[in-house]
Amino acid sequence: MRTDVPLFSVVIPSYNRGPFIADTIDSVLAQRETDREIIVVDDGSTDSTLEVLAGYGDRIRVFRQQNAGPGAARTLGMRHARGTYVAFLDSDDLWPPWTLATQRAMIDRHGSPAVVASRQRDIRTTAEMTALVEEPVVARRYDDFFASPRGWWLPSGLVVHRETALGVGGFTDRIRICEDADFWLRLGIARGFVAIEQPLCIGYRVHDGNISASWPGRIHGVRTLMATERAGGYPGGSARRWERRDYICRHARPITLGAARSGELAGSWRLYRETVGWHLRLGRWRYLAGFPLVATGQWFRHRQRSSDGR
Repeated sequence: MRTDVPLFSVVIPSYNRGPFIADTIDSVLAQRETDREIIVVDDGSTDSTLEVLAGYGDRIRVFRQQNAGPGAARTLGMRHARGTYVAFLDSDDLWPPWTLATQRAMIDRHGSPAVVASRQRDIRTTAEMTALVEEPVVARRYDDFFASPRGWWLPSGLVVHRETALGVGGFTDRIRICEDADFWLRLGIARGFVAIEQPLCIGYRVHDGNISASWPGRIHGVRTLMATERAGGYPGGSARRWERRDYICRHARPITLGAARSGELAGSWRLYRETVGWHLRLGRWRYLAGFPLVATGQWFRHRQRSSDGR
């Protein structure tokens, strides 16, 4: 039975996602679990987003802000949320019908943990969602996120107890890429983390507008995480230091390699140098030896193209 306090507040931040957001909202409305409200925070869109949202009437709650990034939009949404838990979904991603039901089952089974996270599959079209199969649930509970293997979890599969999310200050608005990693670090010692390995609960839509494709922005995001860590801005103290730094380095490695392969050599080298000490302590020898080879090879290819006049 529905009450004034739903179990879930689904928070959808959106910026110029007019072509995608209807599919996203429809995937929430199609959930088997109905004890939820839907909050959309428009981050200053200039396209058709608001017109699309108006068509849903009172089935959704809409809030607007001047463009401040996805982190600020998610935080505004959670501040207006009425649910016990906040479930985040980006405005171009999709949920299969079992997502909230699976997350609710884990909340009930594991005694209301602070955080639940789910896995995703990359998709390019809504038709690809049919490839997702509702497999038997495989999940693991950890004392907290830092005690887990600290994998890469997307915001669209993240469920957080609302008081916990507000207690760590929500998402940062200082960066627009890696703001989710910053949030995970702030949630690091929140009691009770459940990782749902299957079924897959998110369709992560890959398209030309994905903000994560910005290599300079991603480099800046990781450097901000590092600066916050060095300033003592994350919980856990010295006892959890290398769990935090391992998580940050997990983000740094693919970003330096991807940026170097894309020609962003100066920024990738700078981030590599700044993380060398941490990677040495973590024993990531393959990366430490491999990155210079990738970056140097890219530099030679760039020189060759320049000499050929291309």
